[in-house]
Amino acid sequence: MVRKTVLVILAVLIFFLTSGCLKLESSNKGKLIVRFNQFKAIPSSQPARGIVSISKNGRTLQKIFDLPTSEIVFDSIEEGTWNIYAQLLDQNNYVLYKATEQVKIVAKQTNYCSLTFLLNTADLSLNIYVESDQVDSVLVNLSCDGEEINDQKTLEGKRATFDFNDMKSRVWDMRLTLFSGQATIMTLPETGAYGLELQPGRTNTFNVVIDRFGNLSIEFSVPTLNVVSSATLTNLEEGIKIEWNQVEGADSYDLYKKQGDLWIKLNSVSLEQCFFIDTNVTEGETYLYVINAKSLTGLQSGFSDVFSIKRDTKRVFLGTYEDRKVHRLRETTSGFEIVKSFSLTNSPFHIHTRDNSLYVVSSNAVLELDSTTLEMIQSRSLSFILLPADFTQDYLFLIGVNKMYRLNLTSFAYDEYNIQGLIFLSADNYLCTVDSSKQVILRDPSDPMIVIAQTNGDYAFTKQNRLFVYENGNMRIYTLTSGILRNDGSISMNQTPKFVDVYQDYAYVAVDDGFYVIDLTNFSGQKVGSLNLTRHLMIHESQLYLIHDRYLKVYDLQNPLSPTLIRSNSFTNKCWSLFVD
Repeated sequence: MVRKTVLVILAVLIFFLTSGCLKLESSNKGKLIVRFNQFKAIPSSQPARGIVSISKNGRTLQKIFDLPTSEIVFDSIEEGTWNIYAQLLDQNNYVLYKATEQVKIVAKQTNYCSLTFLLNTADLSLNIYVESDQVDSVLVNLSCDGEEINDQKTLEGKRATFDFNDMKSRVWDMRLTLFSGQATIMTLPETGAYGLELQPGRTNTFNVVIDRFGNLSIEFSVPTLNVVSSATLTNLEEGIKIEWNQVEGADSYDLYKKQGDLWIKLNSVSLEQCFFIDTNVTEGETYLYVINAKSLTGLQSGFSDVFSIKRDTKRVFLGTYEDRKVHRLRETTSGFEIVKSFSLTNSPFHIHTRDNSLYVVSSNAVLELDSTTLEMIQSRSLSFILLPADFTQDYLFLIGVNKMYRLNLTSFAYDEYNIQGLIFLSADNYLCTVDSSKQVILRDPSDPMIVIAQTNGDYAFTKQNRLFVYENGNMRIYTLTSGILRNDGSISMNQTPKFVDVYQDYAYVAVDDGFYVIDLTNFSGQKVGSLNLTRHLMIHESQLYLIHDRYLKVYDLQNPLSPTLIRSNSFTNKCWSLFVD
């Protein structure tokens, strides 16, 4: 029995909300709301989800949604003429219904448009096999509601394939005529016809076998496309990269991101490659993605499982001593894992980042690496580098024999300064040097020969506008105000400090077997932990990162005076340098 065409009328409401209902970005923008009525199912399936696209002047907005739903909302739609295209799909992502319309949006008015959904067309593929040696060609006759299609093909290896496109999605009557040369051998069936039900939005494949006695069997074949089974999501500086494996039989892909209760397609054209970089992301947010594989024959796999990732561009870099390597680490739920590594001829005793560059200092060279791939950008061989070294925003300062060197981080050219007897330096907003006569001098990084302030001490560290000076078991803390060092207070410390960092009103000082926490409001403090061979510490956001021996440890600073250990990771080789950004 021939099934009748199903017409589905959906009411689509398009209007701009006035300022009393919604604050719009500008006076010529509003909302587009698409609302759906109930609709009747087609013979074998019913719509499970839908896609609505609106376009104007090359700009296309698209949303995908599950049915049933009450309404689909597009925010901030500009006035003008928009083309509307909608599809309703079943659970296998076959397009059952289509609708197109054009609507003129007038600013600050309620604009209406109704869509008439029509049943989608279908394709038909007939694979015919004839067992008899006498038959050399087959004529196929298809008819439906007065429409008739005929095609005849010569058998090759007793087989012939007939393809018909854009047919009505109904029941078509089929009759076959078998020929030997020009002579008719038989017509199947002798009376009546075989009914082939064509489902919309797909290729309906039927395998027909005719035995030697003229008996006929028809098998309906349902072609499928596997879903994307796995994907790798990676935080890059420019966005989130989604990569997946090729699906057999797939020619392209669509990628969707969850937005509220809807899945929004990210690609404007079908993706032929198996990756995409989503640049519209916000730090700290978690994003959900699904992928739909497609073939040129119209097959769709449907949505994959949901793949999720938290946007996190925090980069942890670690230099190790014995194997002379620098590593880029990724923080995981259980610790850290090495993502990339770069080998050096000497151990990296200081590392630092600026933008997309990682700078590595060893005893004989300074290297600039790509901070994502750890590939070499440029290097400078220097035979005079002594410990320590430190960075400002634009420069690297190095200690040589009776000289100080300033390396420009962009050009890698360096300047020499005749400063005698340097044994220590530290840099941040300012440059601080200590010489063998215990002279502590605060300098201008743009011209290191300009002395801003000075005092005496064994070691000194500059952080922001503070100066930390260690001498004879005591740490003095200064604040630089109008070029004058003001001594704010001091605290006893029976070990030589190695690194200093500041978080809010607290200072954290690394020593050989742990670190001190100093309250900068009253200069009280305490030593934390019992660690072996502490090498470095630094603070990123509200966490303290510290390396000692073969360990990288992370402390939460929610209570700054009592840091809580939240993560510890061990490595095969001893840790020497650290940077987090």
